[in-house]
Amino acid sequence: LESAACTAIKTRHISSWTFVEITMIQQTIIAITFIHVLVCSGDASVVSDCHSCPHSPSINRPCYLDAPRLHFAGRLRADTITLNNQVDNFDSDNFHIINEAIHDRQHAGFSPAGTAGFDFHDTYVTSVCEDYASPCSDKDPFVGTPVYTSASSVSAKLISIDVEGLGAVSVYGMTVALGSKLRSLPVLSARLPTVSSTAEQVSIVVAPPKGHSAGSVRFQTLIEDIEWNDELLYGDETYRFLRKLREAANGTLSVSFTTYVYNVQPFSKNFLFGYVVGTIGPGSRLDRSGSVSLRALQPAVLSPRLNGAAVFTVRANRTVTVDFSNAVTRRYVDGLFKLNTEGMGRRWCLRTSETNAHVGELDVSDEWYERVAGVHDFQVGEDVHRSLRNEYLEVVRCVDNSSFLVESKHYTRAMSLTMAFLNPGDRQEVKVLVTQKGLPLCGHQVPVYVKIKSTRIPKAKELKTLHALKVNGRSSVTLVTDCKGEVTLKLEAGDPGNPRDFVDGCPYNVFFVPEEENIFSDVKLYVRVFDEFMIDDKPTWYGKNGVYNIFRQYYHLFPVMRHVVLLGDYDSVTSPRNIQYIKMAMTRPFDDPGFMPVKRDLSRNKTKMVLEWLDRENRRLSIPPPRGPRGQLSLEELRKQLQLATQIEHYTIPVYLYAFYSIKDGYNNEVREIIRSIFVDEMIHMSLAANILNAIGGSPDFTSPEVIPVYPSRLPGDVHPELTLHLSPLSKHLIKDIFMHIEMPRYLPDDDEDVLAHTIGGFYMRVKKHLKRLEREHKAKGSTIFTGDPARQVEYDMPGHRKIFKVTDLDEAMKALELIVEQGEGSSQVMPRDDHGQLSHYYRFQEIIEGRKLVKSEGQMKFIGDRVDFDPAAVYRFPDNPHVTDYPAESLARKYAEGFSQRYLNVLSQLHRVFNGSPERVTETFASMFYLNMKAKEMAAMEVRVGDSSMHLGPTFENPLNL
Repeated sequence: LESAACTAIKTRHISSWTFVEITMIQQTIIAITFIHVLVCSGDASVVSDCHSCPHSPSINRPCYLDAPRLHFAGRLRADTITLNNQVDNFDSDNFHIINEAIHDRQHAGFSPAGTAGFDFHDTYVTSVCEDYASPCSDKDPFVGTPVYTSASSVSAKLISIDVEGLGAVSVYGMTVALGSKLRSLPVLSARLPTVSSTAEQVSIVVAPPKGHSAGSVRFQTLIEDIEWNDELLYGDETYRFLRKLREAANGTLSVSFTTYVYNVQPFSKNFLFGYVVGTIGPGSRLDRSGSVSLRALQPAVLSPRLNGAAVFTVRANRTVTVDFSNAVTRRYVDGLFKLNTEGMGRRWCLRTSETNAHVGELDVSDEWYERVAGVHDFQVGEDVHRSLRNEYLEVVRCVDNSSFLVESKHYTRAMSLTMAFLNPGDRQEVKVLVTQKGLPLCGHQVPVYVKIKSTRIPKAKELKTLHALKVNGRSSVTLVTDCKGEVTLKLEAGDPGNPRDFVDGCPYNVFFVPEEENIFSDVKLYVRVFDEFMIDDKPTWYGKNGVYNIFRQYYHLFPVMRHVVLLGDYDSVTSPRNIQYIKMAMTRPFDDPGFMPVKRDLSRNKTKMVLEWLDRENRRLSIPPPRGPRGQLSLEELRKQLQLATQIEHYTIPVYLYAFYSIKDGYNNEVREIIRSIFVDEMIHMSLAANILNAIGGSPDFTSPEVIPVYPSRLPGDVHPELTLHLSPLSKHLIKDIFMHIEMPRYLPDDDEDVLAHTIGGFYMRVKKHLKRLEREHKAKGSTIFTGDPARQVEYDMPGHRKIFKVTDLDEAMKALELIVEQGEGSSQVMPRDDHGQLSHYYRFQEIIEGRKLVKSEGQMKFIGDRVDFDPAAVYRFPDNPHVTDYPAESLARKYAEGFSQRYLNVLSQLHRVFNGSPERVTETFASMFYLNMKAKEMAAMEVRVGDSSMHLGPTFENPLNL
């Protein structure tokens, strides 16, 4: 009745009402307003604090600022994912990260292999506030109690809504615990609902040092799912304050925390760490949305705007509590981040805007900020209290009365959420609250309008994309608040029409203040609307709407997942264990920290399609190799096959090198020489494959994450799909089961149409066949497939080995491919040598197994030559498939492993440059390989502890982007 009457009177739709009806409505409004003022506007005889004011769902005090409350301060670690902070990285077909990107962050960002984990570290209670009559105390026994997150094994996740909406962040699955000083069990543990940043104007760091973020952000939410440890709580006087807080909370708490000064320098010991301050106080079940009756202070228009926003409340007991945690600036001084005095000074005065009534003064210091988390109580007299209910508050520098924070005339904010993911057809209601001086503003016009938050939308698609999100049926609409000060935004999502091509959907801002007043960022919603996606009747691995296109993108953007599953590899994805893991992660609750994808950027239909495909029994029928018409490869597909050829050769090299490095100096010399000559041959093969690829107009890739092996691994190109490659110390078992399997001969006639043999030789026969066919077809049309720039060809003499030679036509390409096959498996079973008399790899490995050289005797090849001795005791005990993270942080072993992995990527980056336009640098590149070899031998001689055993330090052939 109140709402209807208010709206009717405001819009003057009362012409048909009788005098009696109007009188009754007026009396009702007077009565409701009287109760409203008594209950929620400050009569101390009726209510003292917000948590005892359950009768007004629209207006509740900012309970986390009420007493009793506690403050905490410490550090946080945000393991941010940065590869998906660049729009171009979503383009799987052109995804390319080079070594330099790690340093200049142009492509990879500062944390390319992040997990999105979010945790508190070294965080403790710094003060407690029992009432408003006395200052907050840092002497209470409860001060010093640890405050930590992630009581479970899964860290909370810090997620932004979109690659073009990085400022809109939420924390999913966060657990906050107050621990015991003497025992491991927490006295309080609570799982927070998903909490989004308040999106207030942020404060910044003035002239931050290199490698540090400049912003801060505040989060606020209600806590209901609380577990109390009664045995600790009531058995120790240390927790007297916490008992008082529990009684006042009545089952509900609320928390606010502000994060700032985030270290983004990869080689700093504080990398990914920042600072946090926060406050925990009573909560209200009527305030689940966090839309309490805060009043807001924003930077003054004429100020340098180095400061952020603040919030405050004016209580009935004549206490004004202000949260300055997100309003102070900082400056880097002598290695520390100090509060910045420039622009605001160290002494602040609070006053009313019209009568200049003095509210209070505050001496600002670093110690004060940490002790009370930037929150301060001011006691005021009755006259000032009355002024505050009729005037606005401002904060000035006491020294000259210059204003730097002023109260917003209309404080408008979303009540229930600030971020939303929507699919086509979804509807979502969001309530927006407008208050003035802490009271609801009735009959206020709220202009609501939608704007696209993307710079990647083609002009021709802007209108369709804009209309994919409507509010109350339109892209812009003016709503009028009811007498609770509320309006309801009815969001409706359509199909954006794939305007960003390889990035799903579109991000939007929904504003709800006049455009000319849109100075600050807390007056909008962030919404991402996904594109329409049609699910095929029988989902497939390949294809336009196939699983591969989805998983390949995640493979690129989230390299940390490669330690669990290779999302771009069919066999890895479809192993029984990984199917179980993927289904479990993708079906968890949306706000669960273990939910995948961690970025929550997969639409509903795409998720459904992936799960349906994983449930199919005949999944393999859905993975035909991508072919041209009638099973013939196109030129572009042939280029992809030759790229795979470079990868096949690359994948074998670290496997052979790791075994080579495990041989102790001075021992097993014959075996050492065999393995050395073979991995050098593989380098030559990789180079020749790259030359052929260049010759037909391709560009060899040695540095994209998907082309760098992650061990254990399978060979690319469906070569030996039954074989798993491992980095292991040398043994006869390794040679027989892995090395000889890699080089296994498969003798097929050159004209065999169905080359389906899964050997390396079979793979190259297929390449030879299509090279010949395509060149023949182009010749018939008067052209050629050998259109690559001859200046990109690499030539190099390897002492004691075959030469890396240039490839510019079909004859040279055939010569290169025959060399690769013959050196690997031999030309035939009766002639296991190439045309230079060199024994093939397969039979050289077999010499180690047989213990004798292979020689010709009585017209046959037999292992009856000189001895080839192998002493397994002369092999270092290396760990299998070592990873940098196997070694403790800050340990010498960890530093060596990190350094080796970085140098390994440096070599790959040099190779990439050599084969992409700088062939003159090939000598420099092989020099780097020699240096890598020296570092590996230095590591091999180091003995380290791995778990409970002692081992030598095996080199980590690992992409640093995965660390």
